[in-house]
Amino acid sequence: MHRSSIMALAALAVVSVGQAADEVHWPPTLPEGKSVVSFTSPELLKSPVALVDGVAIAREAPTIDFLYYDCQTYEGKPWSVWGDGTAVGEKYYSAVGDHKSPMGNAFVYEYDATAKTLRRLVDVRDVLKRPDGWYTPGKIHSHVDMGADGWLYFSTHRGSTRVAFDPANHYDGDWLLRANPATGKAEIVAHAPLKMQCLPAGRLDPQRLVWYAGTADGLNEREPQFLVYDLKAGRTLYSDEYGPYRDLMIATSAGKMYFHGERAAKGEDIAGAHLYRFDPAKPAAPQKIDAVVGL
Repeated sequence: MHRSSIMALAALAVVSVGQAADEVHWPPTLPEGKSVVSFTSPELLKSPVALVDGVAIAREAPTIDFLYYDCQTYEGKPWSVWGDGTAVGEKYYSAVGDHKSPMGNAFVYEYDATAKTLRRLVDVRDVLKRPDGWYTPGKIHSHVDMGADGWLYFSTHRGSTRVAFDPANHYDGDWLLRANPATGKAEIVAHAPLKMQCLPAGRLDPQRLVWYAGTADGLNEREPQFLVYDLKAGRTLYSDEYGPYRDLMIATSAGKMYFHGERAAKGEDIAGAHLYRFDPAKPAAPQKIDAVVGL
C-alpha cells in the first residue's frame, strides 16, 4: 500500500516565551539530536469546519516529517520560505532564503520522502559568483517548478526593498535560474531579463518551457511588470507594464496563463476581480475574460 507523506521543512527557529533572542543557537536542532521527526494521527483526517458537498477526505492519515534546512548555520533576517515547492514522485523540491541584504543568499533543496533525507541542490551565491559587496538575492520568491526537460526553474527576489537605492550594491535586476536534480548542476538562465526588476512571482509551463513572471520594481516606482520568457529560445517572448502581483495560474493543456488583472486599493478585496489571459501562441497584451475564481 502506498503511504502518503507530507513534509514540513522548518525554516524558522522557534523561540519560547521568556527566552532571550541571544540564546538561539545556529544551526537549530530537533529534540534528542534527531535529523527528522515524523507524526501521523487519525485526527489529521478530521475537518475543523463543515465541508461543501463533493469534497472527499482521504481514508488513510498522512505522515508529516519535520526537519530543518541545514543551510541555517547563521542568523537570518529571518530565514523564510516564500515560494511554493513542487512534488515529483517521492521527491519534494523547495527553496529557503536568509532574507538578508544587500548580500543575501538562498538555497534549493530536494527532500526524499521515502529515505527521509534532504539534499541541497543550489547555493545561489555560489551559482552567481558575484564580487564581494555586490547584491545577491536573499529570497527565491517564485514557484520551484520542474520542466519536461528534467530541470527545476525558479527566480530570485531582494532581501530589502531599498537595495537598489545604493549604487554600491550594483543592483540592475534579478535572476532566472535552473537546477538539474539528476546531475546536481545549477546555472543562470537569464540575468535581469527586465532591467531593475525583481522577480517575486513566477510559474513554469512545463511542457512548452515558458516562464511567466510578475515583477517588483527595484526602485519602487513602477507597478509590477509582466515577463514571458522562452526558455528554449533563451529570449523574452513578451513583456509589458501590467503584470501579476504575486502569483498566476497556467492551464498546461493549452499553455495559457491567467492572473488577476485588477489591482486592489489598500484594504480592498479583489476576490471578485476578473481574470486576464495570455496566450503564448499569440504574444500580445493579456485579454480580460468573463471569469472570476475568487482568489
